[in-house]
Amino acid sequence: MPLSRAALVVLLLCLASRLLSAIYYVEDPDSLRFALSIVDYDVSRLQPHFPAYPVFCWLVKGISLVTGRFAPAFAIMGGLSTWVTILCVVAISREKLTDPKGLLIAGLVFLNPMIWLLGNRYMPDLAGLACLLGAFVFLTQGHRPVWGAFLSGLLAGIRLSYLPFAIVPWGFALWSHSGDRLRILGASLGGVFVWAIPLIWITGFPELIEAARNQSAGHFLEFGGSIATEPHLVSRLSKLVEAVVADGFGLYWTDRHFSTAIATSAICLCVGPVLVPVWRKLVEDPIFRLHLASWTVYLLWIYFGQNVVHKSRHAMPLLPLIVLTLAQAVFIDTRAKDLRRIAFILFVLAHGYVTFHLVNQHTSPSAISQVKDYLQSRSSPNLHIVTVPLVEFYLSSQEVKGTYITIEDPSDVADIAQVPTGAEVFTIGSPHSFPMRPLKSQKTFFHNPYVNRMWPEIGVYEY
Repeated sequence: MPLSRAALVVLLLCLASRLLSAIYYVEDPDSLRFALSIVDYDVSRLQPHFPAYPVFCWLVKGISLVTGRFAPAFAIMGGLSTWVTILCVVAISREKLTDPKGLLIAGLVFLNPMIWLLGNRYMPDLAGLACLLGAFVFLTQGHRPVWGAFLSGLLAGIRLSYLPFAIVPWGFALWSHSGDRLRILGASLGGVFVWAIPLIWITGFPELIEAARNQSAGHFLEFGGSIATEPHLVSRLSKLVEAVVADGFGLYWTDRHFSTAIATSAICLCVGPVLVPVWRKLVEDPIFRLHLASWTVYLLWIYFGQNVVHKSRHAMPLLPLIVLTLAQAVFIDTRAKDLRRIAFILFVLAHGYVTFHLVNQHTSPSAISQVKDYLQSRSSPNLHIVTVPLVEFYLSSQEVKGTYITIEDPSDVADIAQVPTGAEVFTIGSPHSFPMRPLKSQKTFFHNPYVNRMWPEIGVYEY
C-alpha cells in the first residue's frame, strides 16, 4: 500500500529535524559502546554489551556506510524511528494522520523531548519503541498478526528490555487467531532467527553464552540498577514518576525553568477537569484496554528490574498511552471546551520551547565529554589520571593519552603513592590525598540532567 502524502511529509520532517540536531560527540559510556560497535562490532569486548542489539547496530552500520560518518547515521535512524512511532501511535488511536486528532497525536510525539533526545543519542531505545509499537499494531488490530509476531521476535534483537510490553498483545493474538497459532509461533521464532543465527556465527556460541551470563548477573545483582542493587522503593517510585513527568513530557520538577511550570499548569487546566470522562471513554475501546494492560506489565517490569533511579529512558514506552489520553482530552466535547483548548495551545507553546531548548543543549558536549576535551588539551607524557574504571574506559577509548590509576575500592588508593614526583596528576569525580602534593586547581563541568541523567556534574582536580 503506497504511503500517503501526509506520511511522506512527516517522514521528511522527522529526518530533517533529527539530522539538524545530530550530535557529534560521545555523551556517555553507554553511547560509546554503541559508537564503537559501528566501527567494530564485538560483543566479547562489550561493543556493545549483551544483549548485543544486533538488528539496531547492523542497521546503523548500513546507514553509516552511505553517510560516511556514524553521527548522521544515528540521527537518520532516530528520524526513521520517530516517523514509525508517530504512524503507530496514530494507528493505535484508529485515527487518520490527516484528521485533527491524528495531527495532534503526531505533533505530540514529534515534539516530545524524550523521544527527540533519544532520536539523536547513540542508543537503540527509540528504534526499539518503533518496533514495539509496530508489533502492537499488527498483533491487536487488522489481519496481520503474523507480521506482529515477527516484529516481536525482531524486537529482542533491537531492545530486549521492551519485550515484556509485547507479552499481552502477543498472547491476545494467539488467543484471538486460533487458526494462525502455528504461523504466529513460527513468525516469532523467525524474527529471533533473523538476528540470532548471524550473531552466533559472528560471536561464537560459547562466547555469547558467557557474555549473556556475565551481563545478566551483573545487571540484576551488581550494577544494573534493579531492585536488588537499588532497593529503596520510595526512591524508585519517585524517580519513575519524574522520568515520565519531567523527562518524558518536559513538565515541572524541582529547580526546573519556569516554562516547565507554565506547561504543567496549562496541561492540568486542559486535562484535569475532564480526566474521568476521558478515561471512561478510552477504556470502552478494547485496543486501549490491551495497551493499558501492556503498559501495566511494563511499568511493573521496569520498577523492579530496570535502572529507573539513574536512567529515565526506560520510561519511554509508557509515554504513548499518555499521549493518547491528552489527545482525547483536547477533543472531548464538554462545557468550557474553548477555555481548555486555549490552555492546550499554551501548553504546546511552552512544551515546544522546553523541547527545543533541551535539543539545542544536547548539541553541546556533555560533562564527561568536556572532561575528555580538557584532558586531551593537557595531554603529555607525564599525565596521570586517577578515576573509576568506567571513566577510564570512556577516556582511553577516545585516545586521551596518559597513565591511568583506577580506583574501585579504598585499597586502590595506595597506588597513588607510586606516582612520580614530577607527574601531572588529575583526579576525576572526587579529590584524593596526595603526600607532598597540594591541590593546584579544581574545575567542574556541567550539563543539563534533563538532557542526559548520567554524570551531569563532574569535578576534575589537578595536583
